[in-house]
Amino acid sequence: MTTAVPVPTVDLLLSLSSDHWATLQRHVRAVMHELEPPELTPRLVQLRALPAGRLVGGRARRDLSEALAQGGALWTAAVGALRHDPAAGELVEVLRGSEQPEPAPAPPPQGDVAPDAASDALRRRVREVLEERDDARRRFEGAEARARAAGERVAAGTAELDAANARIAELEDELRSADERHRQAVDRERRRAQSEIDALTDELRRHRRLAEERRARSRRRAEQDAAEPTSPPPTPPRRTPPRTPPDPATLRAGTTEHAQAHLRRDRRVIVDGYNVTRQHRGDVPLADQRAWLVKLLEQAVSRYGIRATVVFDAEEALPPGSTAPSRIVTVVFASRTATADDEIVFEVEAAEDVLVITDDRELRERVGAAGGDSVGTLPFLSAVQ
Repeated sequence: MTTAVPVPTVDLLLSLSSDHWATLQRHVRAVMHELEPPELTPRLVQLRALPAGRLVGGRARRDLSEALAQGGALWTAAVGALRHDPAAGELVEVLRGSEQPEPAPAPPPQGDVAPDAASDALRRRVREVLEERDDARRRFEGAEARARAAGERVAAGTAELDAANARIAELEDELRSADERHRQAVDRERRRAQSEIDALTDELRRHRRLAEERRARSRRRAEQDAAEPTSPPPTPPRRTPPRTPPDPATLRAGTTEHAQAHLRRDRRVIVDGYNVTRQHRGDVPLADQRAWLVKLLEQAVSRYGIRATVVFDAEEALPPGSTAPSRIVTVVFASRTATADDEIVFEVEAAEDVLVITDDRELRERVGAAGGDSVGTLPFLSAVQ
């Protein structure tokens, strides 16, 4: 009759020698893989997955000893496995609580005798320990390599994070600079637009003032004409009445005949003053240039019956209060904020059937766009001299 093996205490299991514990541990690990899942606690599942070297001591050995000390299916299966192991006889006796028996004397050698069971078990244990050591070394080296790789990844991630933070700071600086540039550009554009508005407002006031001055001059001339005695004008010398000028469109531009065809009676003729005098009387002072041109236009008025206006730039304008240089030719000086060209174009836009005398190509294009006609200075002078 086989004596039952009682459930051991935790202290007894912890006090087993390394050889006895190695034998017990080997059988317990084997039976843990044979038990059904309901018979295993979560901790036993964890212990089953551990290598043998982790169960030699420490917390893992205590947890396994506590599980065995609770009895149950694990202990029953382990005892059954021990009973079938001839090399576990001493361990079974220790677990039963009896003293460890004295080792039996070795039988005398009889020829080639096979090693005894204890030697075989010892060699197996040594091989297992070496295997466990090598396995533990491989795991340690693998863990060390993984730790190094993780450290390198952490370092690389830290470097990337630092670079990303630096890039974010750089982009924030660029965004602030862009916002500042945009604000400055908006301010500049606002100031420029306001300056243009102010300039246009001043220009409008100037044109209104010029228009008012022209109306005032017209009123003064009318008053002067009304105040003069009504003596009959001197009888002009008898001359052959001019023939009706032909249509300018039928004549070649740039000829005297073409210019004469444009000089119709009562037609408004505006002369670009300095453009004429500087080409044909540029060797004399400006005042003499103006006097020459005004006298020439008076002759043209008497000859063709035109309404002549000459426009000069603001250079050497007549001082305030001075008399007009002619009663039958209107002399206009452009303001210092505009040019004679601008004044001429304004006059063309404000009237109909206007003829402009100039060689300025740009001015002629502007006059044509405003609906006026233009004739060069040389054909005009040939027609009126």
